[in-house]
Amino acid sequence: MISLLIPTRNRPVKLGQVISSARMTASQPDDLEFCLYLDDDDPGNYKDLFGREDVKYKIGPRITLSAMWNECFKIATGDILMQGNDDIVFRTAGWDGLVRNAFQGDKIRMVHGGDGGPRGEVFGPHPFISREWVETVGYFTPPYFSSDFGDSWINDLANRIGRRTYVPILVEHMHHFFGKAEMDQTTNERLARHSSDNVDALYHALAALRQIDAARLSRRIAGMTTESMKWSILILTQPSRAGFLARLLSVLEPQVEKFPDVEICVRLFDKSMDLGTNRSEMIKQAKGAYVNFVDDDDLVPPVYVEHIYPLLNKDYVGFRVQMDIDGVDQKPTYHSLKYKEWNGDSDGWYRDISHVNPIRRSIAIQVPMRGGHGEDARWAQEVRNLHLVRTENYLPEIMYYYHFRSNKQDQPATPGATWGPDLLRYDPNYYAVGHRRPVCPRCSSNACGIAGGMRICNQCGATWT
Repeated sequence: MISLLIPTRNRPVKLGQVISSARMTASQPDDLEFCLYLDDDDPGNYKDLFGREDVKYKIGPRITLSAMWNECFKIATGDILMQGNDDIVFRTAGWDGLVRNAFQGDKIRMVHGGDGGPRGEVFGPHPFISREWVETVGYFTPPYFSSDFGDSWINDLANRIGRRTYVPILVEHMHHFFGKAEMDQTTNERLARHSSDNVDALYHALAALRQIDAARLSRRIAGMTTESMKWSILILTQPSRAGFLARLLSVLEPQVEKFPDVEICVRLFDKSMDLGTNRSEMIKQAKGAYVNFVDDDDLVPPVYVEHIYPLLNKDYVGFRVQMDIDGVDQKPTYHSLKYKEWNGDSDGWYRDISHVNPIRRSIAIQVPMRGGHGEDARWAQEVRNLHLVRTENYLPEIMYYYHFRSNKQDQPATPGATWGPDLLRYDPNYYAVGHRRPVCPRCSSNACGIAGGMRICNQCGATWT
């Protein structure tokens, strides 16, 4: 089955042409399905299309264009997936057979033809990829882009791994840029988003994430198994934090490149699950013998991987953490098994087991994280009760910079800026103490904010008036 993933808005006539041209030129039209995503305020009349057995659709709120392809993927059943548009026309008889043949025996690749534009064989517009590809990287295309760049992302990955295959088919793009269509309202809205959201800069800022995706595909091609991976660094993120994610990856990804058995796993927050369950799913899917989390809006030093990697031979790796609140540094934090639980005093905060520290996956997976805020403290308590974390290697250096922000809507800088080691204060002897904040009655943290008229501790989740 070939699934054509097609976001659409207010183009029922053009969409009908896509479907009819694909079927009329296909050698096996009954082996096609059309998976659509429509905005819930779309004024178009699609009743003539919705009754067809080969047409599936989701209707939902307006989301980014690239996120719409992911929603289409969720209802697709095909093993071959096309990044379709609602303004294309299939011109080549038997196009589907050529695409299927290109995937024979090798599923990790991108297949494409031409779209009538000038790029010909050097760029794959409307690419085809396999379900295995999507399952390996975790999404059809990252949902950050409100205009363009979904196809650029897939092309970039294919070029990085040397798996781009051209087949002689024409899927003509009836694009206004080629003089083949008028500028309709859908196009005008997209161009406005393209400008206001600065998607060009965002695409370049996320280059490190593409490198991570390419590395995962390469490992899949090489047949690397769970046993061959030593360490999985887990990052749970969401589209609104793309700038923070880019900042973190710009520091972390160059370090991981030197270690083929270390992987960075980025997962998009699934709104159908709570925070803890999202984290649990990441632990389940990780391939490394050791796992830990780095939050997308935090940072690590430029020696993070090389200093921790040699210590991955015991149950746990402890280290120093430096926290700031809105940029004001707080007293030091120590993560080590020599502390029996989470507590604090005037000189620092002390944690034994934490999800930000590398731990044997075989231990971490025995306790599912669950629930919302405070999931890390609850998980640590349950793991502690198992008495399985017995040995550790300890680094007396700052290996994690925890940035607590009162305003969770802010971004670190304009997407596209260069973030690197110069951003960090890497100093093992840094013990600056910032301004005092209210102290949590449960764990003594002063990483406390206000939500709904209540004080809330960002460390353990306790609330009080």
